Amino acid sequence: MVVLLVGRFGNFENLESHIKDSFEELGHQVIPFDIWGGELRSKNKILVYINKANQHIKSIKKSLPYYDKKKTKELQNICKSHPFDLIVSCHDFLTPTQVSGIKKICKIPIVLWFPDALLNFGKMMFANAEYDVLFFKDPSIVKVLRDELGLNAYYLPECCNPKHHRKVHLNEEDWKTYGCDIATAGNLHTVRTK
Repeated sequence: MVVLLVGRFGNFENLESHIKDSFEELGHQVIPFDIWGGELRSKNKILVYINKANQHIKSIKKSLPYYDKKKTKELQNICKSHPFDLIVSCHDFLTPTQVSGIKKICKIPIVLWFPDALLNFGKMMFANAEYDVLFFKDPSIVKVLRDELGLNAYYLPECCNPKHHRKVHLNEEDWKTYGCDIATAGNLHTVRTK
């Protein structure tokens, strides 16, 4: 299977990178399409601020009609040049115009895997896009989207990538210092806590 994976690929520890890795581990070919271009990752405070400003500028630019047409054209060209079997967007990156434009070229499923909480729904462009399936990590969001909006939404939580996230075996001394039954990394969304 050949998969077009739409997302932001500037960070190894993001959903896109792990989906890409998992698809490839299963023997599928993945073509990444970086919707915003690479990000500058650094611990240097000045570079962090430059990156934040750059992301803000990209966010503003992304809302301009010219940018939408440009990215739509890029996506359509990629779709014409590869025999894709599936397109996965790893966030609400695609506008309804882009999704419908892709569907005219590729007669294949286009799915959205939204890895964030309700707080980050933003413009909710996915609600008006012609996605075949929508995946969310919060079952209550899925219920509302299905019952109230009639969307083909399903619960699909993020998981660990067994290739990179492994159980650590601690010796007795380390266990006394670091041991716990459950550890979470990242934001403590209420669903993760439950």
